[in-house]
Amino acid sequence: MKRRPEDYEWFLTWILVGFLFFSILLALANLRVFFVLMGVFALYLTLYPPIKYRDPSIMPAFELVVLLSIPFIIYVIMTLVPETNILTGVRVAEMVAIFAVSLVMMIHLQNYHGLVLDRILIVFFMIAFTSTLGMFHTLGLYFNDQFFGTSYVTSNHILMTDMTLATIGGVVLSIILLTYMRRRSLFHINVPDYQRRNGQ
Repeated sequence: MKRRPEDYEWFLTWILVGFLFFSILLALANLRVFFVLMGVFALYLTLYPPIKYRDPSIMPAFELVVLLSIPFIIYVIMTLVPETNILTGVRVAEMVAIFAVSLVMMIHLQNYHGLVLDRILIVFFMIAFTSTLGMFHTLGLYFNDQFFGTSYVTSNHILMTDMTLATIGGVVLSIILLTYMRRRSLFHINVPDYQRRNGQ
């Protein structure tokens, strides 16, 4: 019997779940608290639907799980390949993690918790959330410098660059989110109602 593309996506989704577990363990072994926390959050966003509905076949959209996995793929490559510029690569992965988690979390709230926001509030929420995550990330780097002798935040220029990127990222993500939801008609989908309408 010919399998549908969704079957392969479901299988690959669970492979990415295993990869997220591996990334968390690797980050824990390297004392990368930020990636541990982001990894746990990414796993929560991925595993919430099958746990809530007690059905492993109900998973988030495959592209969202791929998006959540991208920063951890970058992090694992930077960590396991010694020839790479690990500091630059990890900083990039950290920013991508902030953006990915923020975007998927907003879609998660819309789909599974009945959150309905108009377009202006979505833009405001995305900017506020990415900026807040960026602030906590920078604070974590600062305390890491103070207590472990690292040199992550060495100037105001680095500090403001991180904060500016987080803010710009929030604006870009809000545009992507609005486009994604308009294309997939996710603004008002409630999963139980959607399942009942489709006889699931």
